Amino acid sequence: MPELYQETHTQVAYLPEIWFNTPMPVTVKVHLYATFKLIAGQKEFELVLPDQVSIGEAIHIFLESAPALKPHWLNQEGVLHVHVHSFLNGTDVSTLPLGMETRLKQGDILEFIPPVAGG
Repeated sequence: MPELYQETHTQVAYLPEIWFNTPMPVTVKVHLYATFKLIAGQKEFELVLPDQVSIGEAIHIFLESAPALKPHWLNQEGVLHVHVHSFLNGTDVSTLPLGMETRLKQGDILEFIPPVAGG
């Protein structure tokens, strides 16, 4: 006679505690405009960065993947030129309370616009 009732067991997987204490990387997008796009050869980049990375740190990491921009963005001391206009999620980074020290979060978008002149 076939069994009408079959006992089932549910297995529970426990994650090691270290997984809860390990910072997860964040993914941000970088958008370049005008001459910056031309110099880098593409408009959009996706960066996977360490958790709690600042905008300033992210820029230096980004320039490793787009080295042609480095002489246009950084002075001899490695500081970002004032003419590189940077935005975080549409807000001018220079207006943020922490400026370049602002920490990035998952899904943030960094945008860089070169100086524009005309008349």
